[in-house]
Amino acid sequence: MSCPVAEEETEAVAEEDVEYECVICGARVKFRALEMRGGYIRCPNQHCRSRILRKVRPLGIKHVRCD
Repeated sequence: MSCPVAEEETEAVAEEDVEYECVICGARVKFRALEMRGGYIRCPNQHCRSRILRKVRPLGIKHVRCD
């Protein structure tokens, strides 16, 4: 039987690894860095400062079988 607290901690760690990319300049920022700004979502590049970020997909391809 798994502990529900341990599952919540692993989900929180997985969310922190998410990386976002600016649509305008291509600068990348981690979710943890966005949280440190107090939830203020904006490009980290001082010259761009765009508010449009997209979530970067992981490099691995996921295959799902349906039978």
